[in-house]
Amino acid sequence: MLLQERARTLYTQLLHELNRFPAGGKFYGVRELVSRFQVSRRVVDLTLRQLAGDRLLEHRELCGFYVRSFRKRRHVVFYYNDWVNEELREIARDLKDEFDKLDCDYEFGSVPYDYRSDLVPQLESSPADVLIVCPPSRPITPQEIVFAAKSSKPVIFLGRNLVDASLHCTFRKYEFGMSLLVDYLKEKGHRKLAILSAEAPVGGNRIEAEAFVEYAAARECGVVRIPCTAEVGNYTPAIAHDALFRHLELHGADFTALFVISEYAAQGALLALSEHGLRVPEEVSVVGSGSALCAGYMHPPLTTVGVNQQESMAALAREIHRMWDRFDGGERIALFSIPKITERANVCTITKFNCPKHKENRI
Repeated sequence: MLLQERARTLYTQLLHELNRFPAGGKFYGVRELVSRFQVSRRVVDLTLRQLAGDRLLEHRELCGFYVRSFRKRRHVVFYYNDWVNEELREIARDLKDEFDKLDCDYEFGSVPYDYRSDLVPQLESSPADVLIVCPPSRPITPQEIVFAAKSSKPVIFLGRNLVDASLHCTFRKYEFGMSLLVDYLKEKGHRKLAILSAEAPVGGNRIEAEAFVEYAAARECGVVRIPCTAEVGNYTPAIAHDALFRHLELHGADFTALFVISEYAAQGALLALSEHGLRVPEEVSVVGSGSALCAGYMHPPLTTVGVNQQESMAALAREIHRMWDRFDGGERIALFSIPKITERANVCTITKFNCPKHKENRI
């Protein structure tokens, strides 16, 4: 009777251990199990026979036990906004790469969703074990918060601080990033700044824009707000181009450094500056918000303020892996990232020798 009880206990423990092995991989040997779990050889033999009988392990003569290839896979799905966005594609690639590196049999998929509609029905019908959601560029609705809180499947929101709602989330310290950016530009000699928000003013976009203006004022820098009507889900370079082009037509370049939300839309701003004969960075420095790889391929390459997306997704994948069997215990994933400035070719230092003549830099 005692043998059966110990075998059942070991059976439960080994079910969790199975997830550490790839499909078809060799399982622990008998001696290793005896040593690792401090049980007798008889308990180990009985448990391994039960696992093989349940078709979770395959016994190969003179070779040991192997994990069957058709055992249950860990299914993780990333839901992202269904509009063109280079950063979202990079997040999907980074997540897939990180789950592929883990020593478990993960099945990862990416699914676009309609950002204009209610997320709940789309998430309710998901077959995944864990749902990673990039929220739409609008406030998360109370219904979506309630669903995530009550869902039997973990729902992890990216880029939103939902710690107070006791939800799984990742977020970045937007205010710190803006403080870092303003100090960086001021150290480069810039005192007249401009901000062009080519994304809808919700979530992190709103926080970034407000924090940039606030910190610029605190550092005694002037800020020009360039009007831009950004629609949810539509922040193409054309929007930034048209907004900046109109401003330059009316006011000229009344700033020395321009901050664009986002780095994707900054391509349009660079074109508008070029069309007005303004050289970047000699006459106007430009910084974009975000961390998409496309920033490094612009002309000139775009300086950005954002988080290291690959490191952030690696941390998230490791945290999901760590908590896989403990999601029901009340512990929540709450990862935050510290933004940093990735300096490239389109920010220059203003000195008395290169201060642009078409504008007064001091206020």
